[in-house]
Amino acid sequence: MRVLFLLVSLLFSLYANESNYSDENSYSDDSSQDIVENVLYVNYQDVPTRIFQGQIFPLTLKILSTVDGYTNLIYEFGDSVGTKLLNTTPISVKKNSYIYSTFYFLSTSNDLKTPDITISLNYNNIRTAHHKTIDGLTLNVTKLNPNSDFSNILAKKFTLESYKSTSYDNKNNIVVFAADAIESNLNTFHLKNRDNQGIETLNNDYLNAHLSYYVVMDKREKELNFSYFNTEYQKYETIYIPIIVNDDSVSTQSSIKPVDKGVNIFKIGAAIFVITLSFLLFIKYRKYIYIFIIIVAGAYIAYSYIPIKYICLKENSNIYLLPMKNSTIFDTTDVEKYLEVQGEIKEYTKVKLEENKIGWIDNENICVP
Repeated sequence: MRVLFLLVSLLFSLYANESNYSDENSYSDDSSQDIVENVLYVNYQDVPTRIFQGQIFPLTLKILSTVDGYTNLIYEFGDSVGTKLLNTTPISVKKNSYIYSTFYFLSTSNDLKTPDITISLNYNNIRTAHHKTIDGLTLNVTKLNPNSDFSNILAKKFTLESYKSTSYDNKNNIVVFAADAIESNLNTFHLKNRDNQGIETLNNDYLNAHLSYYVVMDKREKELNFSYFNTEYQKYETIYIPIIVNDDSVSTQSSIKPVDKGVNIFKIGAAIFVITLSFLLFIKYRKYIYIFIIIVAGAYIAYSYIPIKYICLKENSNIYLLPMKNSTIFDTTDVEKYLEVQGEIKEYTKVKLEENKIGWIDNENICVP
């Protein structure tokens, strides 16, 4: 009986030792898993404290990997609220042991939560490992309450590059301007209380966008003003464009037709009288100011008799609002016709249409003699 008891005790002891060994191995596996999960350390860097609706804003991740040998990082995104991700591949900079990966978002509503982001190590596009997820952020969003001159643009920086004003018709001028913007959605540009306006060209890169825009304005207006919201300084800034109408140089490559200006006989007669009087006064007083007056009056008479220049435009030719590619087409010729030349810029010619409206044609559409 004692021998049987000792045998049972020995078997129990062996079973307990095996169980402890199995538990120790299980603990070791859990510890190894913890080490794998902590290969990647991810935090947000410089989180914006205030976002405006319609603003483009950056969000930077600070990433540390405790292992080497991987090719690059892979990013996966969860659902978001009130925001649009603009770049799935971040702009990344490595400093010391850290990688700073920046993503850009567009705020689309007052309720905003950025997506959860999962980062993984990629090994030669064969496998990924060591996944780490960082939760998205809920950010405060402010809706603007702008003035009537607001152009719907929020930008870190908005710069007017160039502008030009020309006559559009008897009552209006057309103003064309080009602008650059940083961290901005220029596709939303619009001026209130303007009936005839639009985008001519647009490169809507959210980091460095470029826009060319036109607006038709009353000839009595001397300045075009509009504002945008500067997101860096969080204030409205106003852009001023003076309306200075310049005549374009007239092309010398156009065919010439007879005079058709309806010369003002009274003005010509007055100029002849001024020339005669100035000549008599010069003979009497010998002052060269009278010679200058004679030259000016004579130049006016000569200009009045310069024939109007015309070009022949092919049938089905487009007439553009502005002298640039992809400009708005506001008329097309149904037959071959002659139009009065007003000026020329590079490969475009400025022509006068019915009702004294001005348009631009591509020189490729000029009739070949």
